[in-house]
Amino acid sequence: QEFNLISDEDQRLRWVVGAFLQNQKVDIPGPEENGFGFIGGDPFGIGQLPMEYMWLAPPWIKDEDDWALFAHTSYDISDTLEIEAGARYSDYEFYQQTNFVYGFGDAPPVLPFPPGKPAGPDRQDFAETSTDWKLALNWKPDDDNFFYGLISRGHTTGSVNIFPPWQPYPEMEVLNS
Repeated sequence: QEFNLISDEDQRLRWVVGAFLQNQKVDIPGPEENGFGFIGGDPFGIGQLPMEYMWLAPPWIKDEDDWALFAHTSYDISDTLEIEAGARYSDYEFYQQTNFVYGFGDAPPVLPFPPGKPAGPDRQDFAETSTDWKLALNWKPDDDNFFYGLISRGHTTGSVNIFPPWQPYPEMEVLNS
């Protein structure tokens, strides 16, 4: 859900302030509960394995919370020149529980995934905060031309990694100018 307070558009100084809230829950069952799994054949061509077998299957449960506060303002310096500034503070966190099993169906080896961790559910937690921003100068000398200068910072959230080497990865920052 997003909530906004917006100034009148016909003013020299225009602004928007707001808040964003989201909760997303994912519950993907394993194949025994009509969920999904990855099915494969004999990967080594040795003829010792059944033609099709389950080699990677969840269940996977994930609960995400994301919220942000933001503000943006525009000011007409003149009839042809405008300055804009904005900022957004974000808080993102989730937990997930996985119980991936790697193996050849019912034939051994059926190994917990990732290897080296005890069999059963594995919980991963992740949290980060971030601030994005924008500063722009817009010039429209006539109806046929528009020029602008912009510098801004944006990001894509980081996350956990359920595959080797199992290390979380940080957010990806983008600076635009």
